[in-house]
Amino acid sequence: LALGEDYLYGLLFHECFQFRSSIIQDTTFYSNSKNTTVTSNQHAGSTPPILIAVHSRHSIEHDEGSKIKRESKCLDGMLKSMLPPTNYSISCDILLLSDRQNTLTTLQDYIASTYPQCHAVVAKHDNDTSWRPEHGPFAGIGFYQDLAMVNTAMKSLSWLHLQLPQVGFIGSKHRSSSQLVREILAYHYEGYRLQSLDASSKTGIVTCLL
Repeated sequence: LALGEDYLYGLLFHECFQFRSSIIQDTTFYSNSKNTTVTSNQHAGSTPPILIAVHSRHSIEHDEGSKIKRESKCLDGMLKSMLPPTNYSISCDILLLSDRQNTLTTLQDYIASTYPQCHAVVAKHDNDTSWRPEHGPFAGIGFYQDLAMVNTAMKSLSWLHLQLPQVGFIGSKHRSSSQLVREILAYHYEGYRLQSLDASSKTGIVTCLL
């Protein structure tokens, strides 16, 4: 258990399952005109890239998803410590996962106006239905499309760099779906840590629970 339970569950997932090609959808990057973020694998200087996964689930049927107070508070706390003090190009991707379009749109707008250094990244979703009315239209297959986006984004960080990426997770402490997202992050993150010059680093995934 030296690498942690999340890593082990992430390893188990990768050993037992594969994402179908139909699940791995193209992603869309959102930013405003002032965004100075460099594209993936084109990192500025020695500054490690930032990748944050935000999983915003809803447990109330009539919650239409536009309230993001808790999510934005978590983002503010993380990015305050992750972003460099000077305003120069840095790779900063924020992956948005949700079962409701209102949540995705509201978070995109918040990131574009508050953190022009960062891209909001959203998977293309297929609508699905759920046996529980609390779930939004991106339940079922939509969640796996979100999960595949996280897996692909973490795999794309396989670059030769002197420092570890800065990885963050924002999600529900009561949801097994959120836990699975974190396990996917941990699987890749620990792999990079062992291969990097920071292999002895105690820095882990920065976590904020909703």
